[in-house]
Amino acid sequence: MRALLLLLVLLAAAPAVTAQGQGADPAEVILQAEDLLAGGDLVGAARHYRQALAAGIVDADIHRNLALVLYDLRLPGEALAAMDEAVRLAPGDSLLLMEQGVLALARERFPEAHRALAASLAGNPGRGEAYFYLGWLYLAEKKPVFAWYAARAAEKLGFDGRLLVDRLQAEGGGEPSHYPWQLFPDRLTIRSHRVASPEIGEALLPRFREGVLFEYLTGAETGLAEDPGEDIGTFAATEVEPAILAALAGSEPFSPPVLAAVGDRFFVVQRIFPFREEEWEAAARGADGAAAAVHAGTEPVAATLPVAEVDELIRHEIDPARHRVYVGSFPSEESALGRVRELRGRGFPAFCLVRPKGSGFAYYAVGGQYPSRDAAVHAVQRLRELGYDVFISNPKK
Repeated sequence: MRALLLLLVLLAAAPAVTAQGQGADPAEVILQAEDLLAGGDLVGAARHYRQALAAGIVDADIHRNLALVLYDLRLPGEALAAMDEAVRLAPGDSLLLMEQGVLALARERFPEAHRALAASLAGNPGRGEAYFYLGWLYLAEKKPVFAWYAARAAEKLGFDGRLLVDRLQAEGGGEPSHYPWQLFPDRLTIRSHRVASPEIGEALLPRFREGVLFEYLTGAETGLAEDPGEDIGTFAATEVEPAILAALAGSEPFSPPVLAAVGDRFFVVQRIFPFREEEWEAAARGADGAAAAVHAGTEPVAATLPVAEVDELIRHEIDPARHRVYVGSFPSEESALGRVRELRGRGFPAFCLVRPKGSGFAYYAVGGQYPSRDAAVHAVQRLRELGYDVFISNPKK
């Protein structure tokens, strides 16, 4: 489906030259690849995708399509190289990162798989499929407790994790007594999907229990001519529509989705939980370890500062005793706030810092203020995995 969205762009492209040296319309080459793929001709489809790329077409989705075909042809090394290129062109795409991680896992390139799957879930912690494969990776890394966490997260998000659970039970050792989302129950991470009517929303709710994945809902299923897709983020309570808060009242992370009405608009909403590996490590140590992690400053500041402070999107002052992580400077407040909201959607306690500059102002996106350099470095690593250019500003003495 994603590949078909390219056609409007491709139709405007100049005639291309194929690997055989013949002139060809890039859109026609892609259509031929899709037709060959539908007919089961994997080799022909791969050759046509390569022709489109050789013609100078630059698009992550074509590299992704080529990668998937090459994997079906049992060429996992070639497939991973193609997916690596797709991620290079679209570094923040959660789906591409997940698929890159799966291919790296298949090649037993475990550090690469770990980076990719962790980045995928940092960008979209509602992706149950990524948790499923992360669980298998943890098994390979000899981390059975983490594998249990991933298996249960996948199941709670609607992905069938029974195969992984079966393997964990066969390995022995027993299921953990507690999970990260039980130790941090106040984290307000929400995913939502708009639907055309309350009737459509109510009809969708039981389907999630049957395995329909939230992130793959289509316009045909939601009743919207132009489906807006899934919205996901970690919020302060004051940032959330009161009607959505009311619909989620009393729910815990990973509770089943519910229907919420905001004026004349309707949404399927669900509380989920952000993926932060340091919190998994704390959970593996138990409740005392989780509390120690908070006090040691090893988790993002959003969980330790008062909500009112985190909720300030725009600030003119900084905390001089904390380490700040800068994620870009911008010519306007509006553009800086765009980056801030994007970072908050990925679970970072971001804000816009406004500073005088000449006769005007400079606007900086700050990805959080952290109580220790180790915590700031961890945030920088996560941000760089997501494709951001960042630097740390140390506390003022």
